[in-house]
Amino acid sequence: MSTLYTGNPVNDRAKLVRLGRELQRRGCSVNEHPAFPPLHPGAHIANSKHLTARAIDVNRSWATSGAGARAEDDFFDKLAPELMARGFGVIWNRGNYPGDHTHHLHVETITSRSENYPGRVKLKGRRWTANLKVDGIGGPKSIAALQTAMGTYVDGQMDWGGSLGKALQAFLNTETNAGLVIDGKFGYRSCQALQAYLGFGPTKHDYITRGVWRQLQRRLNAHGHIARKA
Repeated sequence: MSTLYTGNPVNDRAKLVRLGRELQRRGCSVNEHPAFPPLHPGAHIANSKHLTARAIDVNRSWATSGAGARAEDDFFDKLAPELMARGFGVIWNRGNYPGDHTHHLHVETITSRSENYPGRVKLKGRRWTANLKVDGIGGPKSIAALQTAMGTYVDGQMDWGGSLGKALQAFLNTETNAGLVIDGKFGYRSCQALQAYLGFGPTKHDYITRGVWRQLQRRLNAHGHIARKA
């Protein structure tokens, strides 16, 4: 299966650093960038974006077989289309030569759509989407789908002091430069940032409203992530 680039070009090195920090919150290891050592210059071609702080490599498990490798494959199959929708260039499972990005994800800033081409991303499985009732209720199924999309611990429980809240805050910092404190506490500022990202007006609430949950459910159903409008 081949997936094409779909987002607007993002040639923003600061945003790439914010993304790297976000992905760490989402359970990934990030490297091959000056802000995320180690960086191995000899491992890259002369004009590699890794050497100009415009690319990162992402791992989730260092296993190359077994359950760890399968879990990493599954997560990167979800993550690659999401990052393309967010405007980043991605190489995943390209397969031009043995081991060509089959066990790690390459993410880069891009200046034009021509920098991407068919076959850069080849999903190992089927594209994942949720199957939620769009009712605006953040119940266990909706929470579990959001946890799955974000790559955090899946238990269907909304523990905002835990990994899901922190991952969402880091996501919002990447996408909106909201400057949220990554504490998992979804108070007024976090809810305001989430509403603004989803296209809603200002809120006075310090909780996720039913309208916001409906939008999250629609996006998870349509795309398997929350980064594109449903």
